[in-house]
Amino acid sequence: MLDDIKESVRAAAAELSRVLIGILLRTLESSDASAETGKRMLRSVLPFLLSTQGLESSAKETQMISIHTLLEIIKKAQANALRPFVPELVESLLSLLTSFEGEAVNYLHLNASKYNLTEQKIDEMRLTNIRGSPLMEAIERCLDLLDEETMNELSAKIQISMRTAVGMPSKVRRGRSITISAHLLIISRRL
Repeated sequence: MLDDIKESVRAAAAELSRVLIGILLRTLESSDASAETGKRMLRSVLPFLLSTQGLESSAKETQMISIHTLLEIIKKAQANALRPFVPELVESLLSLLTSFEGEAVNYLHLNASKYNLTEQKIDEMRLTNIRGSPLMEAIERCLDLLDEETMNELSAKIQISMRTAVGMPSKVRRGRSITISAHLLIISRRL
């Protein structure tokens, strides 16, 4: 309803979304809620947020609310509830890095010499932007929650997606995620 033709419907949908998101987040961060309750909620909500009705929607408003909700879920959900969903979340967030970079950066990269810039300088600026992004903070939180089972699943997903990744930010972050996963796996096996 966020992309309805009528302004009143869009406004009502936005208000309803804010209320539902608030209830979801309060429940997920509540210490009274069990991890099973959080997992059940996430099993219902995440497929919707990651679908064509959420992040992949053609409506920008829907995409933005979905991204905001996803980032808040990752920030506030209890670790035990969120952990089983980490591989899927990281894969989706890595894909978003490139889509949010913007066409202007790609244009600059292709036409660097016209603006007295080197491709290396542009790549350095891109990496700096990636490191400070809210998406990267969410990815880092997810990586902190990995255990051996989710680490193996995430590594497999990332290896497959590396073959299809198009943009530089996604490739860089996927590579970093594989490196972090490998280090954590080695450390956990030593313990």
